[in-house]
Amino acid sequence: MEIDTRSIWLEGESDKAVLLIHGLAGTSFEVRGLAEHLHQEGLTVYAPTLSFHESRDLKDLEKSNIEVWKEDAENAYAKLSKFQKIYVGGISNGGSLACYLAITQKPDGVITICPPIIPGFSIFRYMNHEKVFQWLSRRFKYLPRFDYQMVRDWTLAKDLPRFKKLPSHITYHGIVLARYVRENLSKITAPILVVQAKYDNRVDPQGAEKILEAVSSEVKELYYAENSGHVVVLDVDREAVFKVTADFIRKL
Repeated sequence: MEIDTRSIWLEGESDKAVLLIHGLAGTSFEVRGLAEHLHQEGLTVYAPTLSFHESRDLKDLEKSNIEVWKEDAENAYAKLSKFQKIYVGGISNGGSLACYLAITQKPDGVITICPPIIPGFSIFRYMNHEKVFQWLSRRFKYLPRFDYQMVRDWTLAKDLPRFKKLPSHITYHGIVLARYVRENLSKITAPILVVQAKYDNRVDPQGAEKILEAVSSEVKELYYAENSGHVVVLDVDREAVFKVTADFIRKL
């Protein structure tokens, strides 16, 4: 089965639009279900596949970096400028990018799903993991990627395209982006929804509460997906996550 990895644009009937950003080395495929659900609410939804990701070719992915991500996110946000209200959202590294936009732009709401504010693998909680991955990125071109509990029910995500290894620098850049977000959370004033999977081993679930403690938003909501792994939008609780996200936007 050939997977459609192209950017998604779903034209809605209202003056509201949602930007959804996929995760590290992912594509729009990850957020298609959420995009379609929000579109049914009458919203215009734009879910771009970031530059150098659509082909699913490692040689292309090597050209990706933090500056490309930020530029893509900013351009995607600008594409929605005609709408009266704009909401930004994303999963994992895309959740970090959604927060980046909430820091640097003026969205009307932000939805960050399993954002990697604190690393999930316990060994990295007791060391400077940014320095570790910086060192690794200078010595190894690629690093292996482990799919353990990315989702808990792989029958629901069987078509998810995955790399077995990743260019080492993009993992490092994801950590750099997370640090930038962590250090600037107080600049976020937009209403915020944090969605966190209970069985997420990529990021520390406690990071969700730390985000809400640090932001300056008056409206703050937290939803724990009790039965899912990191890619919660493709896992057991995905329908619940879709509903919570739609309800959050509807109230704004």
